[in-house]
Amino acid sequence: PSNIPGLVRLLQAYLTKAAAEVAQGEQLERLLGVFRKLVSSRAHDHHGFMVLNVLVEGLPLQNLAQYMPTVWQLLFTRLQQSGTAKYRRSLLVFISVFACKHGVAQLEQSVNTVQPGMLMMLITQVWLASASLVAGPVDRKAQNVALTKLLTEWPVLWADRATWGKALTAVATLLAAGDDGGEVDEEGD
Repeated sequence: PSNIPGLVRLLQAYLTKAAAEVAQGEQLERLLGVFRKLVSSRAHDHHGFMVLNVLVEGLPLQNLAQYMPTVWQLLFTRLQQSGTAKYRRSLLVFISVFACKHGVAQLEQSVNTVQPGMLMMLITQVWLASASLVAGPVDRKAQNVALTKLLTEWPVLWADRATWGKALTAVATLLAAGDDGGEVDEEGD
């Protein structure tokens, strides 16, 4: 257990440099198994998200697409069962990275494989309520870019003016807060 942070960072470094090799063979399934094991632990869930984020950043969506329904189901089940502040923060960063890397349309298609309308439910019930939890300049920037993409590229959000307004207010609030707002400690529950 005490080796997990270092091993996850090592895994991130390998994946950053050799993502294409991971996409071939059984390595991707094994890495997703590591993610599943880590994200199921309250103590190490953020490390699981670190693995998942680097996979989403480094691999084409076509390599991940077949696994994403299971990934989303796992993430949403964990959110319902024990969605701590740290977990919600990590989930929002992951969704933001996914939206920034692959676009809003792909995010919607991927999330809605779990249940039609799931992305809108996620935005209204989780994202907008927890947006201030995301800390750190890179994570906050990813979240702001993702929310802005949702505001400008997603017709489903345009149709719900109340939620669109809340999302716009969230972006404005986050931008006004700068990098010092929303800090939650590493174990933040």
